[in-house]
Amino acid sequence: MSYSKLPCTHELCQGENSWFRCHNNECVYCTRYGARSWPNSLRTKGVASFEAFQFPIDTVHTTMINDMIFRHSNDNLNIDFANGQISRILGLSRDQMG
Repeated sequence: MSYSKLPCTHELCQGENSWFRCHNNECVYCTRYGARSWPNSLRTKGVASFEAFQFPIDTVHTTMINDMIFRHSNDNLNIDFANGQISRILGLSRDQMG
């Protein structure tokens, strides 16, 4: 198993302008989405984590990215999913930490 939490001592969990912050000895995040009014905006919270991800290149080959930093969500608000359940969604962007 390659999963581990990003430590509070990691550079991405330091400083006021960081994507993450240290809370109760965990490097955590809170992200809001969409144009809804503030109290009703879509929001996700969780723990910053490391994991190894394997992606297909073609029908035969794959590539592995070790120690990829991702947001492990464990608290969502106003995000509607079938039966209130969400599982295994991965969003990628071109930003370093987008």
